[in-house]
Amino acid sequence: MTLFERITADAASAVKGGDEARRDTLRFLLSSLHNRAIEKRGKGDSEALTDEDVMGVVEREVKKRKEAADLFEKGGRAESAAKERAESGILEEYLPAALPESEIERLVDEAIKSTGASSVKDMGKVMGAVMKAAKGARVDASAVGAKAKEKLGG
Repeated sequence: MTLFERITADAASAVKGGDEARRDTLRFLLSSLHNRAIEKRGKGDSEALTDEDVMGVVEREVKKRKEAADLFEKGGRAESAAKERAESGILEEYLPAALPESEIERLVDEAIKSTGASSVKDMGKVMGAVMKAAKGARVDASAVGAKAKEKLGG
């Protein structure tokens, strides 16, 4: 079963089960996935979404929700922030587990060695190498950046 099929099935069961928050979140995600398929078709690609395409859309939606929750909290709207965090949690179920900090540290060390990075000026090289090495795994770019900065003396 592809990730798209799993999301579709889960959305259908949420409708039947009466879980409004899950239903609404998954419907919105399916809408975003549909838009991504249309975008691909417009570029002349196959309209079928791969699991990588789906994960990219899910990651983007999670990031939007987390940013919105932070803004709601800063604005004193705790209820709206909680709703965004709940939606983010539902969406994160469809992403692979995030890499642990020890694995991020190992990837950063390898990237520094392979790129010959010696200062904070080389952060771009290190970030690119780590993100390429971690392709397919969920990696928080800000955590990678912080670890790289620490290792490069920034």
